[in-house]
Amino acid sequence: MGSSDQPYVPPPPSIDTGSDGSSHRFEPAQSVAGVPQKRAPEASSPEAHAAKEVRNSSLDPEAGCVAWAVAVVRDAAAYPLRKDGWATIIPGAILAVLLGIGSVAPLFGVFSTLFGVGFFAAYYFEVIETTMSGKDSAPDWPGLSNMTDDVWRPAFEIVGIYLISFFPEMLYSARTPEMPSPYTGLIAIVLDLLGSIYHPMACVALIMHGSFIAALPHKVLPAIARSLPGYLVPVGFLLLVKAGIGLIMEVVEPLPAIFAIILAAMIAFFTLIIQARLAGLAGRRFRDRLDWD
Repeated sequence: MGSSDQPYVPPPPSIDTGSDGSSHRFEPAQSVAGVPQKRAPEASSPEAHAAKEVRNSSLDPEAGCVAWAVAVVRDAAAYPLRKDGWATIIPGAILAVLLGIGSVAPLFGVFSTLFGVGFFAAYYFEVIETTMSGKDSAPDWPGLSNMTDDVWRPAFEIVGIYLISFFPEMLYSARTPEMPSPYTGLIAIVLDLLGSIYHPMACVALIMHGSFIAALPHKVLPAIARSLPGYLVPVGFLLLVKAGIGLIMEVVEPLPAIFAIILAAMIAFFTLIIQARLAGLAGRRFRDRLDWD
């Protein structure tokens, strides 16, 4: 019979033959009904876990303002304890205490102070950077392969950003004894508030551009304006954290010296991580508005 008289026989499953001659069976792309078959990842697989985080996370830039604000507060408070957080906080506090003791030693004190500032600044920037990239657990300790880039540069950058942010307050405080006023305390509070608003965005600008120039007002102030009013959420929580830490420090101070020093160092390091997380969440949320890329 001719080929047109042959009965139709469905083809066997496709076989993919590799270059080594071995055969690998793969599933057809469509079902019998013609509907594409998409295998869902297993519930325990990393892919499924990541997809679940993206779908359910209120920290996503597209989340509603109220949901995002609530998520920011909850996330920042819990963030330092993720990924075996105590294994980072306790050694970090001990290192801070040791560096603090070393800072009063002759000659070695300057090196100890600069190293401590640079090391913790590098970790501070690392938390901001990993948060902006979408990671929700604390990073490992920064490397020390290059002291210039890994320690000394972050030290000068964090000090520079602090001076830019709070220079008006420091200048006003220095001149206050010369011009007493019934509004002295209120003005100081307002200047501190303005510095607290400026500082997180300046750190985000530094991370995004990799240049200290980006932390200057000509870049930071327009970015803050474009991020309002939502940007005030992490800033407001940051101010509450600072106020709470001040109260806790007053409770810790009467304790025996060694316990007070260690607890104060742990609290300070804990707060440092929260501050960096808040800055990173602001950068993640408002990245498209910053117009820096």
